[in-house]
Amino acid sequence: MIEAPTSPLTLGQSERAASWRAQSGWNVAGLIAYYACIWLQTLAVARLRGPAVLGAFALAMTIVQPLFQFTGLNLKTVQAMEAEHLGVYLRARLGLAAAACVLCLALSPWVGPLVLFLAIVRAGDSISEVFQADLLRRGRVEVMSRYMAFRGIVGLLVLVGCLESSLRLEFA
Repeated sequence: MIEAPTSPLTLGQSERAASWRAQSGWNVAGLIAYYACIWLQTLAVARLRGPAVLGAFALAMTIVQPLFQFTGLNLKTVQAMEAEHLGVYLRARLGLAAAACVLCLALSPWVGPLVLFLAIVRAGDSISEVFQADLLRRGRVEVMSRYMAFRGIVGLLVLVGCLESSLRLEFA
């Protein structure tokens, strides 16, 4: 009887496979937590302020999000694969986030102050992605995923705090 050749995983390969599965699990958990918080932000605006402010929020997000997607230039992915040039990526993100905020400031007389508020929040997110990509580059996926979940929770709490306070998040 002829046996098919087998290639059992060596101990190093099985450890790498287990590590990859664990890192993937952490990454998925961090993404789910972050995007659940984004969804809860929309839900909070709807429940705490009603349909008119929800519409204004949706319009502001429609303006702000593509701007920051474009100005991000996918630097997070590039930085995660590049050598250690954290300062270069941080300066690039700061400049691009500032340019997007200036553009939102220019648009705010026509679409309202909520656009500027969300642009400032998104600029903070954009800059924090530099540190998130650095964690990813160093293989610290668990810490990066926890940081993503923390970032989502803090964003949700800040928005709910603003909605509950006297700060009015609606168009002028």
